[in-house]
Amino acid sequence: MQVVNIHAVKTRLSRLVDEAAAGAEIEDPGNVILFGAASIREIAIKSRLGRIDLGMPPESIAEAARDSGFEELPARSAAAALVARLPQHHRDLFDHLLLAQ
Repeated sequence: MQVVNIHAVKTRLSRLVDEAAAGAEIEDPGNVILFGAASIREIAIKSRLGRIDLGMPPESIAEAARDSGFEELPARSAAAALVARLPQHHRDLFDHLLLAQ
């Protein structure tokens, strides 16, 4: 069984949106698709700022993810603390927390 981080899938889908293989990872029942509060927070902030319009509120997106079989990562203080040890590839704080989770 392969564990797939939802952030990695999101990043990959944004780059490969026109390729059928990208969606196959999510649809493969052998993969575990994970998402966390940091992803929903990023969606909520971008929605509030008008940068994205997904046609539903962030809480509905989280509910739809769970209903689709995605597993929600717990928001743990250990993951937040791990951010301090991640390399500084860029300054996106959302990505740092996603990586730490």
